[in-house]
Amino acid sequence: MTRLRTVLMVTVMVLLVLGGQLAAFGQPSLNHTLRAVPAPGPVTIDGSVGEWDLSGQIWLYPDRATRDEVSVRIAAMYDQEAFYLCAVWRDSSPMASRIRKPTKSDMLGIHIQTDVAWAISASYYTPAQEPRLSMSAITRRNPHLAGDVRIADALAEGAASAYKKDADGKGYVHELKLPWEILFRGEKEIKPGARFRMIFNPRWSMGQGTSGFKVVSYLDVIAPGYDRWGTPKEESYGYTTAGWGECILMAAGDLEPMPTREEKVAERRAGVVPLMVEVPPAAKKFTVVIEDAEGKHVRYLLADHRVSDYSVSQAGTKRKLRVMWDGLDDSGKPVASGDYIVRGLSHEGLDVTYLLSYYNPGDPPWQIGDGSGDWGADHTCPTAVACGGRRAYVGWPRDEGGCPVLGVDIDTLHKVWHGPKEGGVYGDKLAANSRYLFCAHRANAKLARRDPDTGVVQKVVELSPMLLSKQIMTLPLTGRFKLDPDDVGLTEKWYEKTDFSDWDTIRTDAHWQDQGYDYLGVAWYAIEFEYPANAPDDPLAFHFGAVDGLADLYMDGRKFAEQKRPPVEMWDKHFFRSLGGALAPGRHVMVVRVEKREYSAGVWKPISVMTERSAEEKIDYHRPTGLRIGFHGVGNQPDERDHFYAMEGGLRDIAANEDLVAVSLGGNDRVI
Repeated sequence: MTRLRTVLMVTVMVLLVLGGQLAAFGQPSLNHTLRAVPAPGPVTIDGSVGEWDLSGQIWLYPDRATRDEVSVRIAAMYDQEAFYLCAVWRDSSPMASRIRKPTKSDMLGIHIQTDVAWAISASYYTPAQEPRLSMSAITRRNPHLAGDVRIADALAEGAASAYKKDADGKGYVHELKLPWEILFRGEKEIKPGARFRMIFNPRWSMGQGTSGFKVVSYLDVIAPGYDRWGTPKEESYGYTTAGWGECILMAAGDLEPMPTREEKVAERRAGVVPLMVEVPPAAKKFTVVIEDAEGKHVRYLLADHRVSDYSVSQAGTKRKLRVMWDGLDDSGKPVASGDYIVRGLSHEGLDVTYLLSYYNPGDPPWQIGDGSGDWGADHTCPTAVACGGRRAYVGWPRDEGGCPVLGVDIDTLHKVWHGPKEGGVYGDKLAANSRYLFCAHRANAKLARRDPDTGVVQKVVELSPMLLSKQIMTLPLTGRFKLDPDDVGLTEKWYEKTDFSDWDTIRTDAHWQDQGYDYLGVAWYAIEFEYPANAPDDPLAFHFGAVDGLADLYMDGRKFAEQKRPPVEMWDKHFFRSLGGALAPGRHVMVVRVEKREYSAGVWKPISVMTERSAEEKIDYHRPTGLRIGFHGVGNQPDERDHFYAMEGGLRDIAANEDLVAVSLGGNDRVI
């Protein structure tokens, strides 16, 4: 038996925090395996765990310190029909998803590899009070597939999803059924012992599930040896499945619990040589290394462990810790007999000290209930100010966080309200009178009227220096869709097709990525519509709410226009294109080819059919006309009167008195 003599010489060093500027790192969960047990009976997808065997449950959390508030426990079962998941969430804003993009809301992301590597997004769309479930299998992860596979609505294909909020309002249960017929594209054999790769990407919106709120995103169930944050891009979870963990179909349920990360760490602490070390009483974390008598490194024993896990006593200015060593070096070999030195570091814990928020001097800089936080917008400094009545107003030209318009009390100089962007109108141009605040956005020539006391948008109109049109109809929001990764649609003349029944169904009021298509490149839309018999027999134009990408426009097989300005400039801008004639009553098909190779893409705002007035009917904007802008009623929907729409000119400035709003449009100081 090897005899070990130890010289306990402990050097304690306190790490100094310079200026309070340190990144905060949590202690996340780390799971390698999910065990799916046989379902003990029929499974009802209703958001209840009553019929579940939860013995294979694992616990996922981005930070151990906050896991009672931000975490999800996931269990799996199976039968010959389907694979089932039960997710028990802790979330301070449960089931919050008020935007169509689930990655910015409460969501369970699931990556699973059967004979196909699937990416699955499951969320609860709050406005409609309904679950959403989409699936995609892209050729980047599935080179054996002939093309990408998209299931925009897996619930319509036999999957099931149900949510139930906890009574305390701080969590919820999510049940999910994924039929094997969907998960496998070929032959399948569902039996105990079967294994497939799997990884989870849970998300917590930390707010109301809108784009302005932060999202906590996390990955767990990871292959042993893969670092969650440091994996090279070519081996990352989005490109290959090598870093994914494993799901095993068990032969029976009622499993023994798997050891937690903390229990595994405790196992590594076991040893035969007790080492007694001392640290200051304020120490929270410590590190221990072992060297030989000559000071050469032998073993990294503990790294940044919690003092509380090893504490045995405290007296005066010292706190005693007991650490066990198994007598092995870093390579796992027993060390020789001799004298060894134990050295250590301790510190009082790393923390974050708030100094300031860049671009946002609010205190605090985020939104809170009483309205005292969150001052202004990010990206730029304010560019506009206006006064009216007892209010002053400050505006910003854009925002990604915060709000672009503020109302300030003139007497107290305190913020009264902050208003988000609505209807595409920021606050880069402001004008006010005693009754209203007017906000304009120079890039898309939109004008909004806000209530001066609350900031609520009452009306939005769109302006044009070039065209006075009347809306006839809005094209259907549902059309047909086909990806064109090889860009063969032009050569094969897809725009001349009349039957699109073999194309996917898609909505035209959201990017295609928001509808389950993890793809960038060329894609085609086909929108069929009936032109009414009682519509005006006038030359027509089409108003596109927004197309994110370069666009070619076809009507009944003929190209009539295009939009080739850069997407970075036009992604959220509306535009007009003349048809060059009228349409006969009856069925017509508009085909739109969209090309974009970064970020999001697609037709994502409605398309309207407009009359195109003749040159004699166009208004002379080269002189002031005293024309009143039609603010009538409350809300942003068009009424029955003629409306102004911007083509590609901009808005230069606005001004207001008690009776009129003056708007300078385009490049020639045109005023209406």
